[in-house]
Amino acid sequence: MESLIQITIKSAPILGMFSKATKGAKAFNYGSSAGPDCDKCCPHHPESISAHAKSADTLCYAWKVERRHDRQQLQNKLHRHQLTNREHLTALAMAEVDKIKSVIPWFRFSAFGSVPSLPPSNFRQLCQLLEQRNTPLHLPVESVSKTLRYRKELKGLKVAVRRSCGSVRSFVRSSIRSNPLSVVAGTMQQSPSDRIVESKRVAAMRTKRTKRKTVVCPAVATIMTGNRSSKAKCGNCVACANPDIDIVYPVHK
Repeated sequence: MESLIQITIKSAPILGMFSKATKGAKAFNYGSSAGPDCDKCCPHHPESISAHAKSADTLCYAWKVERRHDRQQLQNKLHRHQLTNREHLTALAMAEVDKIKSVIPWFRFSAFGSVPSLPPSNFRQLCQLLEQRNTPLHLPVESVSKTLRYRKELKGLKVAVRRSCGSVRSFVRSSIRSNPLSVVAGTMQQSPSDRIVESKRVAAMRTKRTKRKTVVCPAVATIMTGNRSSKAKCGNCVACANPDIDIVYPVHK
């Protein structure tokens, strides 16, 4: 990572927002989806899927969103972040957090892309800063090896390093030592209501097997049903920050 250069535009904010979050929430992205930070073992990585198997269900959701014609500004920002030294980028994010005087109700890592393969040397410091501010964190990680690295790095902090399972089978059958976990359920061939029903079924299967509380993401579910309730937003719901809860996300665009 030492070869990365510091090209982040000084006036451009490092932190961003995302539509499923409540007002005041922040997102921090290290780079592009399916980029150098994303582990190719992820079954949704474009390079891990054969050409004939690619579909709306298999391809990375964030990767597809980034490539929309109306997301050029987002693409440019993620590209700048990808080429910026990981420690320098983390330090800039910390500086922005410091400048925010109001409550940050939710902090999301990797709304796009993923955290670096190896935790930046000041990553724990950023998480400590947010913990001191009582800001709940959502930290998704896409592989077992990366999950273990980040859990080791953040040991002792109240941070749920949540592994994103590549299949429902893996999600349901993973041992309780693997917690916390998440998974995407349903197919785009199903109606939105059927995808929510399937997600609830998967959640119930996980709970039955492990006795752990498992919930369907309310932010995704309400968007799919057309109910843009301000209550069902990240920050109002903090389940993803709770290591004692597993999450099912209905597949969506």
